[in-house]
Amino acid sequence: MLSKYLAHVAGLACILVSSFAAAIAPEQILLQVSPSIVVVDISDIYGKSIEKRSGVVIDVGQVITTCHAIQKDRNVQVWHEGSAFKAKLQYSDTIRNLCQLNVPRLRAPPTILGATQKLRVGQHVYAVGTSKDQDLNLSEGLISGLRPYEGAQYINTSAITSPSSRGGGLFDDKGKLVGISTSESIEGQNFNFALPVEWIRELPITAKMTQSGSKKESGLDRLSRSIALEKKKNWQGLLKLSQLWTKNEPDDTVSWFSLGLAQAGLKQYDRAIRAYRESIRIRPEYADAWYNLGTSYFNLKQHPQGMHAYQEALRIQPEGADAWRSLGIAYSGLKQHDQGTHTSREPVRTQLESADAWYNLGNSYYDLQQFDQAVQAYRESLRVRPEDANTWYNLGAAYDELKQQDEAIRAYQEALRIQPRYAMAWYDLGKIYYFQSEREKVREIYHTLRKIDPALAVKYFNALILP
Repeated sequence: MLSKYLAHVAGLACILVSSFAAAIAPEQILLQVSPSIVVVDISDIYGKSIEKRSGVVIDVGQVITTCHAIQKDRNVQVWHEGSAFKAKLQYSDTIRNLCQLNVPRLRAPPTILGATQKLRVGQHVYAVGTSKDQDLNLSEGLISGLRPYEGAQYINTSAITSPSSRGGGLFDDKGKLVGISTSESIEGQNFNFALPVEWIRELPITAKMTQSGSKKESGLDRLSRSIALEKKKNWQGLLKLSQLWTKNEPDDTVSWFSLGLAQAGLKQYDRAIRAYRESIRIRPEYADAWYNLGTSYFNLKQHPQGMHAYQEALRIQPEGADAWRSLGIAYSGLKQHDQGTHTSREPVRTQLESADAWYNLGNSYYDLQQFDQAVQAYRESLRVRPEDANTWYNLGAAYDELKQQDEAIRAYQEALRIQPRYAMAWYDLGKIYYFQSEREKVREIYHTLRKIDPALAVKYFNALILP
């Protein structure tokens, strides 16, 4: 049965390889998109500035930003390359938090609009906006969460959005706009989100629906909070939120998905399966729901159902690295090692120049305790993306398992060169020095860890220094 999925993936190889080859460097992305980034200055009727944020030019004289503080009785100016232009609110969808400004005299070039449907968790993205001093800034990060919502994908990212860069653009690795940046403080912690680019095209319609009152209040705040609770692993909080959500919106696929996440987090796998199946009933092509359904089945030792769910996830999303990896591990767990290794390599077959694909393959080999192959995969990932601290760290761990300690030391040192506060890299480097009787280096690392991660320093001290 798996063969038809492999054939389907192979047919996408040329498209995907060329797609990854087209990725451009962060500094080139900033150079490409910066002419389309503006400052939005909101002031009261007396001319006193209330708030400054960022905006993105989407057409000649048309700017998109978030709606905070923008009202019809307030004055709005757009600054671009040192010049100010009077702006007028054209469309306002306060439920989706998107506003469009008409700036007749602005001649800034429009950005290129992308799409969210093909985005994947772990993909590199770039938030571009303006600082409080109106300078351009770029924050590089990863997509850490996606949720299908109102015809698009709502994005959670590690790319940091400052107050002044809200309303700026989130761009993919080809410089296409995929979202409008915003951030929220939820339970005392800041989370960075992006409103999907598809909503920009719908704004003339949704703005009218918002004004007429015919559109119900959206669950966007609830969606943001559910993602935040998941990231914090607050499963009880997520359970309470999701139970109310499914009761109020029983036909919302994401509410059932969130309920499944909460129940799986609480190890209530039978209930999680029912929630994921309800999510899939509403949206059959929900790859993440199929994947999580498979994981819940495997936790209950129901392997055939789990394999089927993973295969469905891959039918929908052939480049899903987590599903390939889990399927490979599942085959190996069932003593089908050849099939497990073959399956784990599939993402790389279709994405030869993807650092993430090689990195995930390395993780798969590591999980299968095939450390020689893990080293090769991590090195391929570093060939494509040499300045990735996590890959260097994992490479060091693989070398450590192979007892090649000099190579492990070099890999850990590279991880620390890139990310000097990488606590686990310091910890594992210290373990190697301990077994090499480099006691002075062991103690130096202990003092370094005390500044970075005191709890890990205590664990390190008890494990290595006390003996």
